[in-house]
Amino acid sequence: MQSYKTYAARIKPSSSIQGRQINVGAEQDGITKFLCAGPSALESVPKIDSVGSNASVRQPFDISVTNTTSRKILNRRGVKQRTTLNFTPKEKKLYNEAKRLQKEVGRLQNQARKRRDALYSIKKILRNQGFVDFVEGLSPRQRRFFENHIRNVNRKPKGRSFTLKQKADATAIWKRVPNTYKLLSTMFTLPTIDTLRATLNRIPIEPGINKPIFEVLRKQVVRKMGRRYRLCTLIFGELPIEPHLDCLPSEDRVVGLEDDGAAIRTEKIADHVCVFMLRGIFGRWKQPVAFAFCKNSMLAANIVRFYTDIVKEATAIGLNIIASVCDQDATNYSDAIDMLLQDTKRLAILENGKEIKENVIRIGDHEVIPLFDPPHLLKSLRNNLLTKDLLYLDKAGVERRVSWSFFEKVYELDQTHPDKFKGMPQITVDHVKPNLRGHKMKVRYASQVLSRHVAAFINAYSVGGPLPRDARYTSDFFLFMNFVFDSVNGGFGYDGGKVSRKLLRLKHSHHTWWVKGKHMFGNMRFEPRNAGDQANPPVLQGWCRTLNGFMIIDETLKKLGYRFFPEKAFHQDPLENFFDQLKRYRVRYINPSCRAFVSFYKALMMKNFWSYRCRGSNCEQDEDSFVVTIRDFLGPKINRKCIEDP
Repeated sequence: MQSYKTYAARIKPSSSIQGRQINVGAEQDGITKFLCAGPSALESVPKIDSVGSNASVRQPFDISVTNTTSRKILNRRGVKQRTTLNFTPKEKKLYNEAKRLQKEVGRLQNQARKRRDALYSIKKILRNQGFVDFVEGLSPRQRRFFENHIRNVNRKPKGRSFTLKQKADATAIWKRVPNTYKLLSTMFTLPTIDTLRATLNRIPIEPGINKPIFEVLRKQVVRKMGRRYRLCTLIFGELPIEPHLDCLPSEDRVVGLEDDGAAIRTEKIADHVCVFMLRGIFGRWKQPVAFAFCKNSMLAANIVRFYTDIVKEATAIGLNIIASVCDQDATNYSDAIDMLLQDTKRLAILENGKEIKENVIRIGDHEVIPLFDPPHLLKSLRNNLLTKDLLYLDKAGVERRVSWSFFEKVYELDQTHPDKFKGMPQITVDHVKPNLRGHKMKVRYASQVLSRHVAAFINAYSVGGPLPRDARYTSDFFLFMNFVFDSVNGGFGYDGGKVSRKLLRLKHSHHTWWVKGKHMFGNMRFEPRNAGDQANPPVLQGWCRTLNGFMIIDETLKKLGYRFFPEKAFHQDPLENFFDQLKRYRVRYINPSCRAFVSFYKALMMKNFWSYRCRGSNCEQDEDSFVVTIRDFLGPKINRKCIEDP
């Protein structure tokens, strides 16, 4: 498309308009089309002369409008007005029709003059270099905003119209900052809040497995996704919500109770929501596909049902789920994974002892490798070290002790030095005592302690220093955890120059660390200090299962022809960032209710409207975008009958 400058340069000057007042309201439609569609839109504006035919635009004011409506039709024919009393019914009908047509002619002539004024005004604006530079510098979203205002500024509120993209942009602003949107509505012509609510209500998002989303996903997979980008993971986790009941009279139901969209709807008030999300391995995309409201935590049997149905739905539309990722902190999640593994073993026995892989879930003919989120495992291991010592076997098979007290002593010694001579300036009291100010769940406070840098200082102070020589075993363990975590945390973004955080390739040592880690975690145990302490907490088994799962994923992808893969694609970060967006959607609205969750869920389907990074987030930034957006629901027709399917 030619630039605005080129189009403005070829416009021929028109006749002078001195002494005439340009109708600003009449030119808004033409400028609107120009802003959105470029110079070609100007050619589409109709050129109407006094009788309605096409005419040249070089003479915009050659219309001689005769005020015939003020002159009586009969007087022009030499007939006196009083003779109308003697008209027959047929003559009166013709006379009234003539008066109506005369008024219509006057209206069309006025309209033609306004159209010509608008065309001339647009040409004059196009010759203004400042306006041309202004329009060329606008982004598509900024053009839509100005186009919306120019087109509707002189229209009555009920006569305004908005495109789908304009409604989507307005909905994002309204849901993000409602008070700001109300202020902008008083300054600009924006859709009313009732219009935006009606737009969101058209999106069929309800608890349970959202089949309309899978219907749209099927089209996206066929049109845009190649074989490589169809590989994905299934992520699921829970978010605390505010227990609250809302009555929806229009739908004749109450929202806020336990509801999974299918089998379970109890009288218990829900205080958690469990969300299931698909995330691409090689493609930077993610998509929530199901959620359910529950009390305390979702039951293991319900997780198994959701897990199985989602894998079947995703496989049916062409996606290939390689692995699943969840948080081990919730007991029901571990129980659900164990139930799925046991079902796989029973199925293999029924099939005459068919061989199955260890730690692999089979659903139909499809295999899924279950993993636990590595950042959560690292955090859980650190939390156990805070209260009890860890015992592990070294290369010689000798049992060694790891104690958090050695790290505390190193921190105290480092604090005795001036700030500019501190060896661990990034380590603070929140790293040593994460419970002190509520940072126990922050992953970065665990990863910065179980690192090579801290391990080097503990080792230095244990060799001829103030620490006992046994402290070097704590240093060795911190260094081991640094390499193990890096081996499952690389692939996307900056790797910090670490080989262990690069993409997994054949020449790298990731596999060696996985084998070594699986062996070490299998022989670790904690030394209980209190009556309720566990010698073998679930985190040790979780690390064994996760490292074994990465080895199976490596083999599976190699069979499919892929020689490397990003390990960070098997994390729970996209779901955690999605939760952070929901909690910060209304700034201080940390725990939304069930009704607010659905509303925010719909609003977050605005593709790339704002950054997916939330300040203060517990996870690293992910650049994945949603595959399905609000426009996919409001544009093409969706088969909404599938919502009623069981």
